[in-house]
Amino acid sequence: MEAILCDGSALHYWRTHVDATASTLGRGPLLPKRRGRLCVDAPSAAIVRDVKELGLCGDGTVCLLVGKTSSKRKLKGARVRVISSEVPSRSLVRVTGDLYVVTPELLFLMAASKMSLVRLLELGHELCGTYRMTGSGPTYNTEPLTCVSSIRSYVKKAKGIRGRERALVACKYLADNSGSPAETALSIMFRLPLYYGGYGLGNPLLNHRITLNKGASRLLGGQMTIRPDFYWSRARYPVEYDGTLYHSTKAENDADERRRNAYAALGMGVTVVKPRHLRRVDLLDEIAGAIRKNTGIRAYRLPANYAETHHRLFMEACRYWA
Repeated sequence: MEAILCDGSALHYWRTHVDATASTLGRGPLLPKRRGRLCVDAPSAAIVRDVKELGLCGDGTVCLLVGKTSSKRKLKGARVRVISSEVPSRSLVRVTGDLYVVTPELLFLMAASKMSLVRLLELGHELCGTYRMTGSGPTYNTEPLTCVSSIRSYVKKAKGIRGRERALVACKYLADNSGSPAETALSIMFRLPLYYGGYGLGNPLLNHRITLNKGASRLLGGQMTIRPDFYWSRARYPVEYDGTLYHSTKAENDADERRRNAYAALGMGVTVVKPRHLRRVDLLDEIAGAIRKNTGIRAYRLPANYAETHHRLFMEACRYWA
């Protein structure tokens, strides 16, 4: 069975069939070793059946990649895509035998030809983050499948492949280490510039490790570091996302107060984002205003159609909460 999984099948594989502690470098040979064209036979009904029996694609359509138009076939239960241009090295990973899957970098590039910018950024944050979106909901504390620099480097080399220009644009607004879908939504809103409807708040680090001084460490029971969800390093300003709808215990409220006091001991203020801020654009606007004030990021003149573009972006990026 010679075949290459791509699109939805590849995404399903990377989400569900990769050990939480494994990286792409530990998943077998990355092929081809040098730039070249994809050489794979035209898929058959038997290949589609075999892939489904392996359980690598969930219950959905089997998505397969071929290297020339003449190899494209109409097959029941399958969707076949063509990349006839040369692909960079490190484009494929062997799953088993002669069955391959596109790397996260090529997966991102292929997605760029059919996804909106917001959906593409969501995918990129997930691939570079520490969570996976599965049918039962997010799985947390996983190892990133790739990183922004690897995606950017790959896309720059992938000349002639459809979606490359959009992928390069998206790379400007990707971030490593997103820990949840909510952090991804906030990252998109914070990072995208005004002409996309975002807040234009620069490129905060996500879950960046900050070393505590003795006073701050003592407040957190001897903990040596703290990792705010967002951190504007030049301004030394953290933002925390509190995903709980409410705190029902004194212990949880005390923990929040200790973290705020630890930041104060470091000479930092902190802004806390709640789920309600992802439900109403006016509330998120207030958060963005506080960040702008505390980081010193200039507020430029808004584009003429900003209100409409901003609301449209919010409704897409925060659609699970709005």
